Amino acid sequence: MKKIPGITKTGISSDYWNEYFGRTIIFEYKGKECVINCFKKNPVEKYTEKYSPKEYEGVINKENLDAVKELDEIAEYANKTFKNISTFREKDFKEKINRAYSLIYGQESKPYYKEI
Repeated sequence: MKKIPGITKTGISSDYWNEYFGRTIIFEYKGKECVINCFKKNPVEKYTEKYSPKEYEGVINKENLDAVKELDEIAEYANKTFKNISTFREKDFKEKINRAYSLIYGQESKPYYKEI
């Protein structure tokens, strides 16, 4: 079995941030229409899809169980909500990005978006 890259103190791979980071750059520099298009063409993988327990060892453990569950829920929500102009809300987008960031890097980390 493969090892998950870049496990943080939260028990989550820092590599998973890549699912969101590119979308934040698109949003900041190209705007909401472009990020909506990104969600349509390239949905966010759930943590358990990116790191399938069949392929990777220790994907889910007692240390990260709640965080993995919530990251998967955020991915589902994002893929449903942020791919449509009528349901995309900037505040909601930034809150979900901040929550995913804190689940990956820890609650004490500064939020990705300081102003919402």
